[in-house]
Amino acid sequence: PSVPIVAEALLKGQGALADSLYEAVYTSLTTDNPVAPWSMFDRYGYIPNDQGERFTVSKPLEMSYANGCAALLARARGDAARYAFYSRRAGYYANLFDPACGFFRGKNSGGAWVSGFDPTVTDEKVFGEATPWQYLFHAQHDVPGMVALQGGPDAFGKKLDALFSAGSGK
Repeated sequence: PSVPIVAEALLKGQGALADSLYEAVYTSLTTDNPVAPWSMFDRYGYIPNDQGERFTVSKPLEMSYANGCAALLARARGDAARYAFYSRRAGYYANLFDPACGFFRGKNSGGAWVSGFDPTVTDEKVFGEATPWQYLFHAQHDVPGMVALQGGPDAFGKKLDALFSAGSGK
């Protein structure tokens, strides 16, 4: 979660340790740890729900966002290789969007959608701190892509309006 903060500070010219912080961003986004299984993220383009991980939708959405922030930083530094690497990963959020129901959903390692989906319920296995409704708009690093997934500006606007009237099951 610190990558967006560090990226923003560096992009705003803050950071006497810019080079070491830039490298720390890369290390943070490539080193597996209990919170972020990067190798799994790279292998599948999401975090499968049948591999012992929790928050298998919210976590990769946040991981995509962190990579989107890092991509902006890499572009500003003229680092084309890392920009391409981060940009590819920043787009992984779309791998969890189910156009049939219009929400981000969990998948297993075979690519099948997790059953029992309810957009008003916070499922601790899949969504850590919010409902699918709240995470539906968590691709803030790629608003045009998020709008396109929803079917364009009009459909997106209707879905955003619906968020405020959606109930919460739990």
